[in-house]
Amino acid sequence: MEYAKYYDVSKLVDEMQEKEEIYSYPVGDDKFKGVYVCMDTKDFWISRILKGYNEKYEENENTYFIERNKISIYNVMDKLYDQFKKQLPEFKENDLSYICKNKVHDYFRGFKTKDIIKAVIILDDEDGLSNWDYCETNSLEEAIEIIDDGYGILKNIV
Repeated sequence: MEYAKYYDVSKLVDEMQEKEEIYSYPVGDDKFKGVYVCMDTKDFWISRILKGYNEKYEENENTYFIERNKISIYNVMDKLYDQFKKQLPEFKENDLSYICKNKVHDYFRGFKTKDIIKAVIILDDEDGLSNWDYCETNSLEEAIEIIDDGYGILKNIV
């Protein structure tokens, strides 16, 4: 999985909904217009784009609303362990931060990108689609540019 780049996971969310692996994500007319996942140093970010709402969560058919949720990288590791039973790395109390980071990244290398992203989506679903921050835009293109932040969005994962 590429570090600090968003993946378009919208089709994967659709697939997971069809298989009933997630339950909180809206369907039908309320369905997200895009869902994106990014791996950061200590967290994963998941961004969701919803059409028809403003920053006050009031209906406004001319706006797109971006919500971002932050999921701990360690929670993702635990979820992967629950799903695949691959032994977690051992962290010592006196491990320096770069050693911990390397252990985490080594652990993730043992998984497919799709499996990591599915764990993030499931954790977001279990968290009830809460968010850390949000913003409103006037177009889907503008919303995607805000998420992209000039780094580009990687291919859809299915």
